Amino acid sequence: MVPKFVVSVKVINKKTCKLFELLNEIVNHTKFADIDRLKEIITRHQARLDAQVKRNGYGYTRTRLASYFSNSGMFNELTSGIEYYWFVSDLAAKLDFQHSSD
Repeated sequence: MVPKFVVSVKVINKKTCKLFELLNEIVNHTKFADIDRLKEIITRHQARLDAQVKRNGYGYTRTRLASYFSNSGMFNELTSGIEYYWFVSDLAAKLDFQHSSD
């Protein structure tokens, strides 16, 4: 397995040039120094994941089960399963703790 970074977009033909300008800006020039904004994004993502886990526990169980039988199952668990949820939740908690202790 080879993990890849994939960006998916939709655009009308006339706006293709602008799309590539925006993608270049986002992918190559994003600044991660704004801790407050980063924490806000991670917290929002964690809340969405929390709702998904509560809504689709069976799907997360299937993903976890598949992780015991194949490399692709393990990859899915680490990138979209309960392990990923725990990672993001831990990250949000650490950012909150680090930010409040400054």
